[in-house]
Amino acid sequence: MRILPKFAAAGVNIDMTPMIDIVFQLLAFFIFTLRILTQEGDLAIQMPLAIGHGQPSMTAPPPLQIKLTAAADGSLAGIRLNGQVISDMPALRIRIEEIIGGNQQLAAEMEADLFCDERLAYQHTIAAVTAISGRRDSAGRIEPLIHKVRIR
Repeated sequence: MRILPKFAAAGVNIDMTPMIDIVFQLLAFFIFTLRILTQEGDLAIQMPLAIGHGQPSMTAPPPLQIKLTAAADGSLAGIRLNGQVISDMPALRIRIEEIIGGNQQLAAEMEADLFCDERLAYQHTIAAVTAISGRRDSAGRIEPLIHKVRIR
């Protein structure tokens, strides 16, 4: 025989009004506190100008590949710029200046990838970044060379 609880037989009704009231209050809270923001990111894209026949296309120059090799004690054993052996950091700066040729727009677009051996002492990496990123002129102003340097 099955025994039913007393309140089930009495037909107890559950009042849903307070629950619906709370749901509407939560809905109103989230609607009033919602902040609709503009989409993040810079979507101002500058498209290149149309190039007519006979005009060279403006493409970014390929990044310079600079490889610093280390000796067993962490000292600088060699410098290579795009596969060519460079004797020291001043020679590296001179070669970068020759590549850029005083063109500041080319300097702003030029990139350099700096590949360093794991054993290389840190001061040689900083010296290479200093050599390729800029120099001081006779008046003490900094003349930038390569603006974008990636250390790999």
